[in-house]
Amino acid sequence: MEKVSHYLAERIEVLRLTDEIGQKTKATFDERQREAILREQMATIQRQLGDGDSKVQEIAELPRSS
Repeated sequence: MEKVSHYLAERIEVLRLTDEIGQKTKATFDERQREAILREQMATIQRQLGDGDSKVQEIAELPRSS
């Protein structure tokens, strides 16, 4: 019975860590996706306004690294 209890406790810990890692990964992905959408919206607005400053557009389109 003690071996089974120990095994289950280890398995629960693995599942907890797996869930925690999954949540952190999803949060990071969601944030990057949000940033990419906002950058694209900014570039679209600038194009609509006729902003001729290509450097501003280039900066807005640069990928961000974390």
